[in-house]
Amino acid sequence: MIEDSHKSREEAANQAHSIIERGVEEFSKQMRSLNAVGTLKAFREKADSIRDGELQKAIKSLQKGDKAEAVLESLARGITNKLIHSPSVQMKQASSEGRDEVLQLIQELFDLDQEP
Repeated sequence: MIEDSHKSREEAANQAHSIIERGVEEFSKQMRSLNAVGTLKAFREKADSIRDGELQKAIKSLQKGDKAEAVLESLARGITNKLIHSPSVQMKQASSEGRDEVLQLIQELFDLDQEP
């Protein structure tokens, strides 16, 4: 009977230990994800700023009477070019410095399939 009680307490302690470990793991994961908040905010703000700037140019072009199709093409091209300019420069620099891990990370972040 004493042995059963001891075994039962040991099992309960092991279960408690597992619960605590999972809780600590989850808490650590949440804390690490908070590190990305500032970067995500800055990334979003930069994209919003680019969009707003290009949109203002498009509105002015439309007000001048430019064709809507040409304005839309210019808007789309301008947003794309401005969004990818800085990362493109950084990728070229990383590549020239042999920092392939940067290129691999970008491929992962943007879900890119590299053609052979």
